[in-house]
Amino acid sequence: MIDKEFSILVQNTDAFESIEGKNSFIQKSDTEWIGFADGDITSKEELCQILEENSFLLDYDVILFGDNVPEGECDQLSLLACPQSVIFAILFRKSLLVSSGSYNKLLAGNCNYEFLLRLAERGGVYAIPCGADKGAEFHPGTMAYILRRYMEMLKKNGCLDEMFMRFLEVAGQLGVKDEFNTSLKLLLDDTTKYESLVTNTAPILILIGNDICNGVVAAFGDLLADALSGLGQAVITTNGRFGDYHETSLDVILGRIYKAIIGFQSPVLESEAFQKVKGLKYQFWFDNPLFSLDYFSKMSKQTHVLCHDADYVRYIREHFLVERATQFPLAGEVCGLERGEEVYDLVFVGGYLPYTEHSYKDCFKQEFMEYMMEHPSYTVEQGIRALWQKHDIVYDEVRFLETVASLWDVCYVLMQNYRHRVVEAILSAGIQMHVFGESWKKYHGAGVENLIFHPEVCGEEALQIWNKAKIGLNIMNGHRHGMTERIANIMLCGSCCLSDETSYLREHFQDGEDIVLFRVEELEQLPGKIQYLLQRDEERRKIALAGQRRAQQEHTWRKRAEGLLEIIAADIGE
Repeated sequence: MIDKEFSILVQNTDAFESIEGKNSFIQKSDTEWIGFADGDITSKEELCQILEENSFLLDYDVILFGDNVPEGECDQLSLLACPQSVIFAILFRKSLLVSSGSYNKLLAGNCNYEFLLRLAERGGVYAIPCGADKGAEFHPGTMAYILRRYMEMLKKNGCLDEMFMRFLEVAGQLGVKDEFNTSLKLLLDDTTKYESLVTNTAPILILIGNDICNGVVAAFGDLLADALSGLGQAVITTNGRFGDYHETSLDVILGRIYKAIIGFQSPVLESEAFQKVKGLKYQFWFDNPLFSLDYFSKMSKQTHVLCHDADYVRYIREHFLVERATQFPLAGEVCGLERGEEVYDLVFVGGYLPYTEHSYKDCFKQEFMEYMMEHPSYTVEQGIRALWQKHDIVYDEVRFLETVASLWDVCYVLMQNYRHRVVEAILSAGIQMHVFGESWKKYHGAGVENLIFHPEVCGEEALQIWNKAKIGLNIMNGHRHGMTERIANIMLCGSCCLSDETSYLREHFQDGEDIVLFRVEELEQLPGKIQYLLQRDEERRKIALAGQRRAQQEHTWRKRAEGLLEIIAADIGE
């Protein structure tokens, strides 16, 4: 049935030209087609009947009903030539929004007409003229913005003067000629005013990351882009999966206006070329920023850094004097899978970091490593400060940053040791654990016979594993105040999440109710927690279900996309 393919919001005439509610309706709609209709003139039933009787209309991307509109197939130029159009209904494929964006909330009138013109930039339009006793609207500010926005295109087509006179004629007929001229002059003279209007519906450019963490970081870009486009936000990604990056030269791409440019640990965001591009800059940073002194010391103070770990946010603010830094936890992917048969007791979807005993000739490095081995929940900063206090060393910022930089190799060894200790505590207690990938063949610790090896998995395959697991293990690897995407994915797939604790997890989840936490200082208790869960199916499934509900409500990429748009709106000053 046609009506099941369409989400159509029917409003009275006054509401039909109002933006309030339209963007919200777009965000909530999950059908292939979305529509808006003037309920004083038509209805959803009438529109669906027309579509049933004229199935060829579904070959187009936009279907328009109105007075003083072209008849049949039309393009953006022919629609621009009808500034006196009266729109009764507009139906469009939601997929178009990845290029067009949603309604521009900064405009005070002619919102449907302006939106239609943006849809027509990418989609094929079929217009159906139909008369009604309703006068044309010509809001001078919006119509001036429309003419200014498409001025270059009209110049290229040799019809700018003709189109200007047509707009001016309609403005004169409706008694707003002077207001139209004044508004157009303002937009031509005030570039900032014009660009602020463009920015509201401009695309977000996402710089897809490289193969960091076996492509996981690159996947974050695609997941965020998909979530943003589902909310009606225009998006362009550098891998060509969203928007038109692959269809346009780099010079054109860099010459556009963007609502925001987002990098995923992408140093190129700080390049001279991207710094000249108009749009707010956001950098997702996952690793400890103290080990990236060179990058952050040169980073533009206008870049807004997003970190999953609250301590990393503090480091960036305090040590690098970057004002725009916000905690932004990673999220999970809604897999859409029915909960599968529980074929795995305990799984860890992640690689093994081979660990061997290390010793250092540098006395401080050796002491730092030994101290952190004894205090595994300490951050790097806490470890350095504690040792300096022990040796009566007065804190000095420059010396601190230099010391951190010198300890990067030690910290990598500590991360290896951290994961090794968790794994060994489990295996040496006789508990079997399913692992994935060749790296696990390098494990030679106690309980190696309890490893069950599987080929490496990623993306959808990893979700399928968690979907069939009783317990999904997460190891934070030293991120003491954050949350990883693995936690959210484990929960969304319906598995019981077992993780070492962080301050964020303590604040946003309930241990024993929607997650199970352990302390790395008390690894002797970890095997008992796992055995307890495996022996009590009902209690474990109750925790898993509560975790799944919590993750669905708070920790999906859609929720993060909503949060990101709020951050961007606040930075823009909307």
